[in-house]
Amino acid sequence: MTDREALFQAVAIDLEVGLSRAYDRLNISEFKPRIYHTHAVSTPGDSCDIAYISLSLAIPMPLAVPCATAPRATFRIDIYRCWPMQDGLDVPFEEQQAVAFKLQRDAAALWELPAMNYAHQLITIPELGCDALNFRDMRPIQPTGGLTGWTFPIDVDIWGIASGP
Repeated sequence: MTDREALFQAVAIDLEVGLSRAYDRLNISEFKPRIYHTHAVSTPGDSCDIAYISLSLAIPMPLAVPCATAPRATFRIDIYRCWPMQDGLDVPFEEQQAVAFKLQRDAAALWELPAMNYAHQLITIPELGCDALNFRDMRPIQPTGGLTGWTFPIDVDIWGIASGP
């Protein structure tokens, strides 16, 4: 049984390991970003080729048992890549396209996570089945200040973990 105090951390680490393995499964390990855990809003600064995993929301969900609730946690994976910039000049489309292709590889790696979940290879917490995860819309992060990327929220229904005393 997973310790309740380590519950959110265990899910976050499973997502970190899963993201790393997704690049390996697709044979694109050379494009794997450095992965960090952060809290609340990701602040990439001027760093490129970085992924952040954060717990962005946890809401109580009522269970079938009277008075019992369990958390629905929303984790977010954000991947940042450098976007070409030139002061006062248009950036050549060739440079934009090169970054767009990197971002499309990132999209493939993020969408490998549901395939890993389906194969029961993503979450290691024994009490959580593959149906505990809900993959939401992966959305682009608009190019700003030389960075762009993806944000991918994943809901985790933590029904199988004991929530009582």
